[in-house]
Amino acid sequence: MIKIDDNLLNYLFNLARIPASRLSLVQKQKLKKDLNTILGYINKLNKLDTSSVKPFHRPYPLEDIGHDDQPDPSSQTPIKFANQKDGYLIVNRIIDKDNED
Repeated sequence: MIKIDDNLLNYLFNLARIPASRLSLVQKQKLKKDLNTILGYINKLNKLDTSSVKPFHRPYPLEDIGHDDQPDPSSQTPIKFANQKDGYLIVNRIIDKDNED
């Protein structure tokens, strides 16, 4: 069974791009304990003998209730905007160049 230790917890923080410094030592210990408890439950489920359990069966058949896509006539009419150029709508910049990743 996988056990969450400090190294794995730091790896998970790094993977999720969460600074480990955002949590106190007490919070990290509680999170580690909670994750290990969850993994313990999963390990118990993995040990269950399900060989006698029948596969799940739907009581009602699946139906495709979809329909063929048909273009709406109103979507065929091009909309003209005053701030349009080469088919694109021109909007004000909302992200600073200094803050781009």
